[in-house]
Amino acid sequence: RETPGISMESRMLTTAMLTAINDLRRKKKSIFFIATNRLRAFDSAITRPGRFDMQLFVGTPNLNSRVIQFEKKLAKVTDNKTRDKAIESYRDFLESVWSKDAMFMNYLEGEQFASTSADILKSNGELTRKEMLAILQQQALVMTVRGPVREEFIASMDLTRL
Repeated sequence: RETPGISMESRMLTTAMLTAINDLRRKKKSIFFIATNRLRAFDSAITRPGRFDMQLFVGTPNLNSRVIQFEKKLAKVTDNKTRDKAIESYRDFLESVWSKDAMFMNYLEGEQFASTSADILKSNGELTRKEMLAILQQQALVMTVRGPVREEFIASMDLTRL
């Protein structure tokens, strides 16, 4: 209903969902989980207060989770000095581009970024900011959360209700 261009199929789905949710809720034997990073894309009739006991935004992995993804990819790098320097560079790079692009990578995109970065480190013996920036720019072109979806994602971060 917030979206003026909502299709007839979406309205029918909303009506059918509301009926099914109400029937199951009356039986008190159901727990609903709706997973999305675009909560505002749902019809407000579905997400209105009182419809669900709890509404929780689950975003993309945080900075520490991203660094852990990279650390796991470096498990076979035996030189601790090289490994530690790469991890520090990786963290510093992600912090510097966090709100522009890095925070919007989903789990698998983060895995791909970490894997490609680790492969470069293993091949070259070092990982530079320039190389990480090139990887990120390439990934940003096909990222799931890009363009107008980013605004929805950011707005959805504040929609948690406990």
